[in-house]
Amino acid sequence: PTRGRTPFELDAARLVDFDKGHFNGRRALLQHAKEGPRYKLVALEVEGNKAPHAAFVYHRKKTEAGHITSTLWSPTCKRNIALAMLQAPYGVDITGDLWVEIYHDKEGKWERIMAKAWLTERPFFRHRRRSLTPPARL
Repeated sequence: PTRGRTPFELDAARLVDFDKGHFNGRRALLQHAKEGPRYKLVALEVEGNKAPHAAFVYHRKKTEAGHITSTLWSPTCKRNIALAMLQAPYGVDITGDLWVEIYHDKEGKWERIMAKAWLTERPFFRHRRRSLTPPARL
């Protein structure tokens, strides 16, 4: 299987315009839009303060649902945030009871942690002054 993803799987379907005429890949994208996505890029919030680098995401701690693509501890949001690629139906129909398997080095020994994860909205942070014109003073 390839790691190539379509705009529908990357949450960029708004960038595809089927009304503009023929373009390379149009038939494949039409077929994919009809069948639905095989994967979904989702935003996650992960409990704890250990970032789940290259971690697997599980449903009910048993079934592998996908993997973390990027993650960090956000000092602005004061929480662990991540992007994950989940296999359908996870992230589409099944959105609850997600867990992330985190391995971290503790005193020279690898420790395994199963941390609870929740789907969250993007952007992770939206400043209140973002859309004020003119910007308010701090």
